[in-house]
Amino acid sequence: MASLPGIAVKFRAAANRSRLPEPLRLFAYVFETDANDLAWYDEVYNVITSSDPDHLSAQHWFGSTAFIRTVNLIATVHQLEQPTDAVAEVPIRKMVIHCLECNNQLVRLHPNTELQYHPALAHWVKTLLLWDQPETLDRFPEQNYEAQLLRVVVRYIKHIILEISQSPQDALNKIPSPSSFLKDFKQNSPEPKFNIGNYIEVLDNGGIPWRNWYRNDAVDDGKQARAHGIKLYKPSPENEQKTIWTQREEDIQEWYAPTMGPEAVPSRETAPANISKAEIHAGPRQRNERLTAEEIIEMSRKEPDQAQQMLVNLPIDLASMEIINGVLVSGQANLENPVIACNYIQHGLRKLEDSSSDGSTGTNDSEEPYSPSLDPEERKRKVKLLVLFIRNLIRRGLVPADSLQYDIQEICVRYAPIKEVRDLKHWFQTGEDL
Repeated sequence: MASLPGIAVKFRAAANRSRLPEPLRLFAYVFETDANDLAWYDEVYNVITSSDPDHLSAQHWFGSTAFIRTVNLIATVHQLEQPTDAVAEVPIRKMVIHCLECNNQLVRLHPNTELQYHPALAHWVKTLLLWDQPETLDRFPEQNYEAQLLRVVVRYIKHIILEISQSPQDALNKIPSPSSFLKDFKQNSPEPKFNIGNYIEVLDNGGIPWRNWYRNDAVDDGKQARAHGIKLYKPSPENEQKTIWTQREEDIQEWYAPTMGPEAVPSRETAPANISKAEIHAGPRQRNERLTAEEIIEMSRKEPDQAQQMLVNLPIDLASMEIINGVLVSGQANLENPVIACNYIQHGLRKLEDSSSDGSTGTNDSEEPYSPSLDPEERKRKVKLLVLFIRNLIRRGLVPADSLQYDIQEICVRYAPIKEVRDLKHWFQTGEDL
């Protein structure tokens, strides 16, 4: 790969000028550059996975780790599916090139990864369910330019999935570059034998709650998506109103403001959480009245295991977080702050994951009441509470940022469509608030 002199500076300068939202703004340089040579786009996007030391600073522009770059790539494609006024200004040709290049980079970021473990599989399945159907493609005349470009992306994703499923080790060599695929694409070429149901089964067997991730990502009620249990709809004004937090919930920003010492900047270094599986999956606590922070501190001196179990199994609400906050701030409990914080976050994530559309909530081992069919907006509200809880812990120096690294990564992957989650990722990565 040839060196691209000054490419990192160009990325940053274009982003500063751009009106595009984060993280799509990271690619502003590509969108504003008129390049007739399709291979130029391959070269620029390949910076994301380049091993050339000269491209290290440009590579870090898209994320300091493969995980962060993966989240950014997937998030930008989602942003193109739900365009704002600024996104609508991007020509459809550039949008399609971006989709092709992003999917190619997702393969390169995770070479030799089996399909069932690939972090982009849910994204690929969702894209095919939304795009590869008459309700989407038949809006355009048969020879319409936009329809042809959409079909290119659909065909490319199918090609990626088929190659990885056949041989993960050889897939990277068999998948053509986006520029070559776009040049060679012929609309009348026979469709590959492809059954989306096979890959939906892979996701379901792996216990991946992909239907919940993408339930509200589209505005069209597609038959193919409905057949696989995804409700796609355009939110009504009433539904949109439900997404607005109440004033009390917004006021927790002030409640979480740092009150002890200087604000800690999240560390970029990687460190293990040092938490055992036994600690993460603590057993159910006794159903007593909820104790105060002072009572739990006292209990921890005599029965630390029981005190820890009571804390980590508390539900996701303000009252519980205030209790945990009080225990950690005191410094008097016979408990380890990182263990309490990580286990509470993990317990909350498992509860959100277990809440299914059929009314089952899995194991109800906390005092959180049975909640048949947790509403998507309620789930989003709880995720936002967890995000603010994490920010509070780090800002007040109650828990080292590195010990929450894996919890933050999981939240960012599972709930990337939520703005507060993307802001958390940006803050954790850069130490800067948006």
